[in-house]
Amino acid sequence: MSTEEFNEDVASYEELHKVREQLGDQIVLLDQQQEETFFVVTELALNNKHYCVLKKTMKKDDDEEFMFIVVEQGAELSIVPIEEENEWELVSEAYDNWLFDHGK
Repeated sequence: MSTEEFNEDVASYEELHKVREQLGDQIVLLDQQQEETFFVVTELALNNKHYCVLKKTMKKDDDEEFMFIVVEQGAELSIVPIEEENEWELVSEAYDNWLFDHGK
């Protein structure tokens, strides 16, 4: 996806709850043949795409977030990595706005 396809106005994100509703607060992802458990921090709709922010722990001092695209395939949800740096930066900025909006 090219940079031109992104709307730079990240203030217009919408919070979603589809991953939590379907998969719960903790999800297991397969990474290089190894399962890893992540906690769902939030889900954001931005520029007509669905994203989720995950953490390995919910401790306040754990500041490493992982951001993914949520792909809906019928009733199923898939979580795939964000490959474009510009897209990742846009989602990261929207997440920062979400943190500010929620006093975190």
